[in-house]
Amino acid sequence: MNVPYRLEVLVHGRPIKVYSHEGEAYVEGRKGSEFTLRVHNDSSGNIEAVITIDGLSVMNGKKGGYAVGGYLVRPYSYVDVPGWRLSNSAVAKFLFSEREEAYASLMDVPDNIGVIGCAVFPEKVKIPVFRDDDRPHLLGGPQTFGGRAMRGSASKGVGCGFGQQIDHKVTEVQFERLSLTVPTAVLKILYGDKAQLKEWGVPLQESPKVALNPFPCEPTGCVPPPGWRGGRR
Repeated sequence: MNVPYRLEVLVHGRPIKVYSHEGEAYVEGRKGSEFTLRVHNDSSGNIEAVITIDGLSVMNGKKGGYAVGGYLVRPYSYVDVPGWRLSNSAVAKFLFSEREEAYASLMDVPDNIGVIGCAVFPEKVKIPVFRDDDRPHLLGGPQTFGGRAMRGSASKGVGCGFGQQIDHKVTEVQFERLSLTVPTAVLKILYGDKAQLKEWGVPLQESPKVALNPFPCEPTGCVPPPGWRGGRR
């Protein structure tokens, strides 16, 4: 079923390639690469985007659930989320790391490493109330940020690390969900390093591309037909 919402992973400001395999979407996580999540809303109403990485809320670092607040995404627009939220003014950058250095491993909850999720909740009253600034809007009331770091068990693969702190200011606003507990859509992207993707059978080879030219006329112009006498004299 087609839904008017999309989730992308950006590296260096550009969406990275998505591989389809057995009904799932996969991306390759290259260790050391920082990334940003982009949530698109192609619908006519406001939505709340509740985001998790490796089974943890990007808002408070706790196990992900629908009750946690999210980001307001306005109609026909998108919001970029660059990191784990530390406060209403800063985040710790997302980055692909060694699995044992992933935030979920350090917090001793590594069971869901390798998945990015976004639950979409439309607004009950579709009357947008916008602020004058362009900063992202944080939904769901007061948040508790951060947590106690613990060393998890080591294993191969890639996870999402807790990177450098950067400024990322948000403004809290009120939002009434159409449904408190049932999202309209749950977007999911699975990730792993190249070795993991191959092990899972994800096709990494590009399909042969056929070069088609919609304007095949020679750039020098059209060849006159035989016997044409309309040239300059």
